[in-house]
Amino acid sequence: MAVTPVREVKGFTLIELLVVMGIITLLAGMLLPVLAQGRERAREAECMSNVKNVCTALEVYNSDYEQYPKNLLTDLLPTAGSPDFFYCPFTKKCYEKFYVQRGAKRLQGEDYILGCPYHRLNTRGVSAFAHGAVQIRPSAKVTWNGVPIGVGDEVSGGVLGIQGGSTVTLVGGSSALVVASILGESGHVYSVFRAYKSHGSVQIQPDVATGDRCDVVTPGAAAGGNGGDFGVKTSASGATYKTEVQVNSGSATLAGAGGAPREVATGETAEVQVDEAACQDDP
Repeated sequence: MAVTPVREVKGFTLIELLVVMGIITLLAGMLLPVLAQGRERAREAECMSNVKNVCTALEVYNSDYEQYPKNLLTDLLPTAGSPDFFYCPFTKKCYEKFYVQRGAKRLQGEDYILGCPYHRLNTRGVSAFAHGAVQIRPSAKVTWNGVPIGVGDEVSGGVLGIQGGSTVTLVGGSSALVVASILGESGHVYSVFRAYKSHGSVQIQPDVATGDRCDVVTPGAAAGGNGGDFGVKTSASGATYKTEVQVNSGSATLAGAGGAPREVATGETAEVQVDEAACQDDP
């Protein structure tokens, strides 16, 4: 009687298993960053869409009232339609903290209005400018007394250093919030700092590198300079906020809530006084 031979079943050796596992690990290591980048780009696109919707509502409000609203949620919700538009889909944080009230109906196209800095590990952000221009731009580096900080941080006293060489001195323990620090396509930096109502009287002294721009936003006004050295002081008297700008070199602009911007030349001082009811609230 013929005997059927038994076929030997050969399994993987330890070395073969290790090789297979190594290949799988390598492929996973190559694919995961690609998938993560894809998710981040999708989040940026969704955030950008939200910001564009808010900007559309801002322009409608601006057209109706000839000025920008002092607050996003309370003033724009009826126009925007959904409260979801006011929150970053990635961080779930409200854009209100990074909104700058601009008083005048007609602004320069590069005036910063709104942003969300929390993308690509806080190295990129969605930024909106006057008349609805929305961009995704890298964030410029900011330090406080030599220590790196990020957009959205609030500091008191000392000196803020901005990538490119600009500095902002917070005189006498004055406080400020870093609203924006945007690196433009030409390499120039656009930075925005804000003083809250709760900060009381503040004195902020920007020294802006040539080609860069720095805005200082107070409860009742917005001051900005393209290069040069200028100082911003605020004070409150009863229900009135006063913002004073003194230009030491270059020039600056100053606009109160609901008012048109004015040019302030070297050696000049200008001020605006605004009722509390017209001032932007602390977010």
